[in-house]
Amino acid sequence: MEVRDGLAHSKILPLLRHFYEVTVGDKRQTLSTLLSSLSSDSQQYSVVICCRGRDTLEEVVVEVEHILEQLPPINDQVFVLHSDMDNAACEGVIKTFHESKTTSSGLTVLLLTDVCLQAGAFQRLPLAFPDFIINFEMPSTGKMYMQRCLSLLGKTQRSAGKLVKSNNLQIHAVITFVDPGSDVLMLRTIESTIGAELAELLD
Repeated sequence: MEVRDGLAHSKILPLLRHFYEVTVGDKRQTLSTLLSSLSSDSQQYSVVICCRGRDTLEEVVVEVEHILEQLPPINDQVFVLHSDMDNAACEGVIKTFHESKTTSSGLTVLLLTDVCLQAGAFQRLPLAFPDFIINFEMPSTGKMYMQRCLSLLGKTQRSAGKLVKSNNLQIHAVITFVDPGSDVLMLRTIESTIGAELAELLD
């Protein structure tokens, strides 16, 4: 993957790098390519994948598990948060995700819906800067884009650590999948909301 240079970083979320990737056809193939790229880097990464609703979430969970099964056998782990879980269950998943970030030798993946981000668990237990946030589905508004980022970071923007490169991707990056036919207008809305252009990932 390459990153197009020269684009401004967000004024509102300065500790993150914001990218988009054009998806032509099935977004699941784009996700497969991205996770395979991260896995081939032989490093430990935490990834959060955001979906709008439960139906898409369930489809993506199946796809992620299938993708990881095709990769070399390392200690990848997958966690899921959905709207039927109460705060106690959500906190349990978040705590385990935290622990796995330090014990897993591969990818630690958390999948969730937008409804889950409003749970009190995220206010008490922020995810402490996951390495990558992937917007599998375009958020419905610019405000929801902000909510996805800030909820996952605990709304504190504390020490982001060093921004280093992995396969030319920046750690602590938000990557939004964009359908060139239906998502362009919302992409511009997001850029207006965060005060910066999203850089394009190039194959």
